Amino acid sequence: MTRIPLSLAGEPTAPPPGPPVLATGFRPFFLGAAAWAGIALPLWIVMLAARAPLSTGLLGARWHAHALLIGYAGAVLSGFLLTAARHWSGGRPTASNGGLLALVALWAAGRILHLPAVGLDGLGLLADGGWLVGLSVALGRPLIAARSRRNYGLVVAPLLLLAASAALQTDAAPRATAALVDGWLVVMTLISGRIVPMFTANALKREPARRYRAERALVPVLIALAVAEGLGAPAPVVGSLAAVGAVGLLGRLWGWGGASTGREPLLWILHAGCIWLGVAVGLKAVAAWSPVWGTAATHAATAGALGSLTLGMMARVTLGHTGRALAAGPVVAIAFLLLTAGAVLRVGAAVHPGAMALHGAGALWALAQVLWLGTAVSKLVTPRPDGRPG
Repeated sequence: MTRIPLSLAGEPTAPPPGPPVLATGFRPFFLGAAAWAGIALPLWIVMLAARAPLSTGLLGARWHAHALLIGYAGAVLSGFLLTAARHWSGGRPTASNGGLLALVALWAAGRILHLPAVGLDGLGLLADGGWLVGLSVALGRPLIAARSRRNYGLVVAPLLLLAASAALQTDAAPRATAALVDGWLVVMTLISGRIVPMFTANALKREPARRYRAERALVPVLIALAVAEGLGAPAPVVGSLAAVGAVGLLGRLWGWGGASTGREPLLWILHAGCIWLGVAVGLKAVAAWSPVWGTAATHAATAGALGSLTLGMMARVTLGHTGRALAAGPVVAIAFLLLTAGAVLRVGAAVHPGAMALHGAGALWALAQVLWLGTAVSKLVTPRPDGRPG
């Protein structure tokens, strides 16, 4: 994935006409993602307390997976890609104003239609289809026009999410959930390997860390792990691939400067997410022989890695692309701590089940999203102070 520069020749120097919240993809989609997380997690806690069915349609565990892995994570990815693709294509627009509003409206409609109280999953899938196919088109047009071949794969990513959304509504939901988690592990590994060491080096005013020699093998290993799990490969095969992946993910952190980021919340939350990646894959290795650890691995990947990296990136992109200083205030720092504590609780509850820990984990994770949202709303709905586009 290409580095995102602050500006490019040919990029517009004035914001487009229309409301600022619809100027760039990250603005409405980050707002929606955090707000949805603040709704979906409390709903999940209520469903657990009410002992809602866990296997019928998009109820229970299926709805929970769909709400966070498609609804929340998909919204964050949409905002990130719509913003980044402008730079990768030399400043060509992706979606703004009416087109962006249509994408966000379709995303929101999907979340409402999939609610257990509404239960219109077929219509919800159509809404998801409109959002994700539209996103693919919005990304493809500028990237293809710019002949940005190295980023053509991004055009396919929303369509894979759509396939996963459909699969979660079938009897293949457990396998679809596992495949979706593995897919997010690959995406997070790719993105974090490029941005985290760069951001850290820039902030600490040091030379970027040399690329870990074995890092290029990480993605093939994780893809092989996903295939092995999907095919039900023997435990030694799955466990060995996971162990290699975990060692690689944790080993690449050497030299990134993570130990020096304690006073920089915007950095340490990203390093925490990278540590969670290694922990998640390491727990997959353990789970190959002791399945009780499988749920812990899943939530280390989702509540831990996905939560840390998405909230960290939303916070950083919002500040940087709205012309603010890259400095997290105390409320954002507290949000990061709450999210981390919630992830630890959730992984612990997977090994030692308990309603208090489970509900507390969800509450902390949701509260972290809401706290960040409270600091970000004004930035996301108003123009940049410097008058530039973004």
